[in-house]
Amino acid sequence: MEILRTEKSLNLCFKPLYMLDQSDLKVCYLNARSLHKHIEDVRKDINYSSMDIVIFTETRFNSSDTDDIYNIDGYRLFRNDVSQGTGPGRPYGGTAVYSRVPLKEGYPYAHNVNGIEFTIIKTESNPHLNIIGIYRSPSIAISRLLSSLRSVLDEDYNSHYNWRFQCQVDGRI
Repeated sequence: MEILRTEKSLNLCFKPLYMLDQSDLKVCYLNARSLHKHIEDVRKDINYSSMDIVIFTETRFNSSDTDDIYNIDGYRLFRNDVSQGTGPGRPYGGTAVYSRVPLKEGYPYAHNVNGIEFTIIKTESNPHLNIIGIYRSPSIAISRLLSSLRSVLDEDYNSHYNWRFQCQVDGRI
């Protein structure tokens, strides 16, 4: 190990998130698959703590959980919790947005349609930039996602734009 510290070095093939230019808006999205179980890991991860906005989906937060449990120093928390569960355990889904940059008044906000979670974010510094955190359960068809997304965009944003989506064979947009 001493050789690695003094004589040799490992050159990364990518630029770590925490080394990105501080003047850039840094947004991260992660399907956390039960953030309530991993919140301590997230708090300690330098990659997440270097982001301006972090969007986590499938948080499985419970409505009885207080924000104090999930707060991260230096960030404001917005929760888009799923209200009903599928049994005695925690509900599936849920979105959390952590922001350390000022957001436009009224944002973020939840716009859930057809069982798909949409969390819309706008920053004060880039008010024309729409950031949308989306969570779709694998049981919901891609076609339903696309029609719901069109509905959200037409309703909430620049309806004069002609939004186009291209769905790939594997279901990615």
